[in-house]
Amino acid sequence: MRATVLSRNLNEAVKAQWVLLVLATFVAVAFIFLAKRTPMTADTVGYEYAARQLVLGNGLAFDDPNNALVGKFFSPFAFQIKRPEDSRLYLGFPPGFPLLLALPGIVTGVLDTIHYVVPVLAAVGLLLTYYLGKLLVENEWVALLAAGIVAFMPIYWRFGTEAWSEIPSMVFVLLGIVFYLWAQHENSSDRAKTFYAIAAGAALIFSLFIRYSNITFLLTIGLAELVTNPQKLLKPSKKWTFYAVLSIGLLGILAFNHFYYGGVRLTSYSPENGWYNFPPFSVSYAMGASPIDGFSLIEGGKSLWENFSFLLLFVPLGLWALPRQFRLLVLLSIVVSLGLYAVYAFAPTKINSRFLVPVFPFLAILVAQGMGVLLEKLKDIRVQLGVVFVIFLGLSWQLYPEISELRTQKYALKTAVSHVQSTLEATEENAVIMTYAWVDNIAYYGNRSVLNYRRIPQYDPVQDKYRFDLFEPCLVYAVDTLLLSGTPVYFHEDQSPTLYNAKDILEKRYLLTPAIEQPKFLRVSNDGLTAVREPASVCTP
Repeated sequence: MRATVLSRNLNEAVKAQWVLLVLATFVAVAFIFLAKRTPMTADTVGYEYAARQLVLGNGLAFDDPNNALVGKFFSPFAFQIKRPEDSRLYLGFPPGFPLLLALPGIVTGVLDTIHYVVPVLAAVGLLLTYYLGKLLVENEWVALLAAGIVAFMPIYWRFGTEAWSEIPSMVFVLLGIVFYLWAQHENSSDRAKTFYAIAAGAALIFSLFIRYSNITFLLTIGLAELVTNPQKLLKPSKKWTFYAVLSIGLLGILAFNHFYYGGVRLTSYSPENGWYNFPPFSVSYAMGASPIDGFSLIEGGKSLWENFSFLLLFVPLGLWALPRQFRLLVLLSIVVSLGLYAVYAFAPTKINSRFLVPVFPFLAILVAQGMGVLLEKLKDIRVQLGVVFVIFLGLSWQLYPEISELRTQKYALKTAVSHVQSTLEATEENAVIMTYAWVDNIAYYGNRSVLNYRRIPQYDPVQDKYRFDLFEPCLVYAVDTLLLSGTPVYFHEDQSPTLYNAKDILEKRYLLTPAIEQPKFLRVSNDGLTAVREPASVCTP
């Protein structure tokens, strides 16, 4: 009798895993087909450029000779880290994701492989969602249902087809937690537990090098253990290996911050490294306005509903039905991560809804568990399958507009890149373009030097403020220096009024003549210029 039950369970597991493999393969192929190979967003351009630099052996740096001539203002937005002894600018994001993008190119020597990394990791994310669900609920079909729910989320398709860091971030968080649970499993040998504990800590630490905000998952694990069984946590066990790896890794991150960002407590969120002139996190952003979109808690809830819709109603039942020893771990994984972005200046909506991706597998598992409880009440397998089919039919209906938009965007992005390139053909090869809206597009696709004048106001740590009062003299100093060196300078009038009223400042000092009508580029010139009008010490960092 027992052998029959084991055989039946094994057959069910094999069937579920075959369905999972088909699902993951379909997602990988679909995402590769829809992948955007000409990104236009600052983050994705930064990640891809950094990956290409790594493949070419140039490190995480952006090099423009004008940075040594004028000041460190010439780079895409993602490259804002300045070092006193180096005229190059360095990537402001942690290096984990660019390294993942670059890895296939380093191995094969083919640069275009960077476009396959995120789609493949998206498929891996579905496999890990299944294995996490199986560990938590010990039911292959519930675990498969959870992976299927994630696969049909519009947000998963949106950020699984472009160089965004959130799906890779999710993958390594899931990998770490799966290894962590395996290390706690009673059937694992001592040697296996040690290996799993080390692997869990390493995966979670690497996830921090993709996004520092993943520290919430480390806090979740520690807090869940401390609350549920503090005595067991403090007893000698294989857990010390896991926490030792985490401790060493966290020290490694502090060392990285010191050597890369310029201080143990400094990151790309620090004003010294070009962060905006507002705090990144504030409780007031949750229910009130923030600088970017605002009402972060409310907008985060809307983003969840836009993806899960009525499936969120299954979450409470799924949490109740979850084995008791895992409830706190799963609940904290969701609440702590959502709570962090509920007080973030960039509300998790529209393009920033990507911040929520790492918690989707946990929500999907709760949804699947809740659905599983209700489906068990329906004894007829045909009725159960019918209900599941109807649910996924609804998810497909919700997903279809996203797929259509992705296909349209892929073509539109290629057209936009061609427009940038054709526009810049009317300028000299050594020209400098002053722009705000087109910074990354010109630097990445236009093969021209870009004066990113939003970077000109420097942060003064003594006064604890950005020196916007120095914008005008430093802008004039930069343009004077370029013109005196014989470099053609153009100003892109990309909005009205222009950022920091840059056009008004230039009109007072220089002759602006139309060079390109659509989009509007103005040639900046001053035939009588003989010397710079501001000392370099005021403006160069």
